[in-house]
Amino acid sequence: MKRKLFRLFFVLFLALHFTPYTLHDVYGAGTTRAEFLLMGGGARATGMGEAFSAVANDVNAMVYNPAGLGQLKENRFTFLHNQWIQGIGYEYFGLVHKMGRSRGIGLDLRYLHMDSLTGRDSQISEPYTFRAYDLAGTVGYGMEVMENIFMGGSVRIIQETIEQEKSEGIGFDLGFLYRKEARSNRVQIAVALQNIGPGMKFVMEKEPLPLNLRLGLAYFLKYNLTLALDWNKLKDSHPFINMGAEYCLSRLFTLRGGYSTDPELVSSARLSMGIGVMWREYRLDYTYIPFEELGQTHSFSFSLKF
Repeated sequence: MKRKLFRLFFVLFLALHFTPYTLHDVYGAGTTRAEFLLMGGGARATGMGEAFSAVANDVNAMVYNPAGLGQLKENRFTFLHNQWIQGIGYEYFGLVHKMGRSRGIGLDLRYLHMDSLTGRDSQISEPYTFRAYDLAGTVGYGMEVMENIFMGGSVRIIQETIEQEKSEGIGFDLGFLYRKEARSNRVQIAVALQNIGPGMKFVMEKEPLPLNLRLGLAYFLKYNLTLALDWNKLKDSHPFINMGAEYCLSRLFTLRGGYSTDPELVSSARLSMGIGVMWREYRLDYTYIPFEELGQTHSFSFSLKF
């Protein structure tokens, strides 16, 4: 047992080490492309402050840790609409399918768009309008490789468009999850490496993807309470922590709250609050995040079990 567990950690270490970037390159100075991939998934996860890599037991596993696809209990489809700040909208579609007892596959689509922008050209005296949007589609797979040990991965096609200019790329996620039962409580530990890839070239300049190392811990208590924590290390950023909680008041209602220490966020936006309403095979989740003078964000996601 110990030898098999050591081999799994060794394979994960190799996968993390032999990426297109060394850790020095990843955490060194510079800029990244496709940062919309950091915007998150459904309103359940964002309501918990995006501390979800060690929870990862629904469609949101596609965003935070593909290893969680191996612990799915049901097939589910999710659609999210996020009315973000400054006229920016974000749509997320996710679909997961349970395959047998301990395997799962998932698909998702992310679409970031904004209101029409006004531009000027040296050859044209009158201003004109143009569009800018980002798009990404992902396929993921996760499975239980040993008792209570899950591993998974996903591949993602990415496109960024501004007016007539386009940038395309490919990215990968790798995930690991360990589950430990303790009487009526449960502890889960996660490691996920997100947005591995060769980078994307826009016009003449090539820049890396926003690679993120995520370490997660989740504690499922017998009183319908889940506590979660994620440690993140992004390129061009100091490490920060996401914390979240979810409490099921009943079979119908769930309350959520979260907090992030991300230095890139304004102080008010580090706090998130959410609620979930469940009825039969349907679930509606809502998250509110304040952005001070920039406005507030409201995320709604609808989920259907099938």
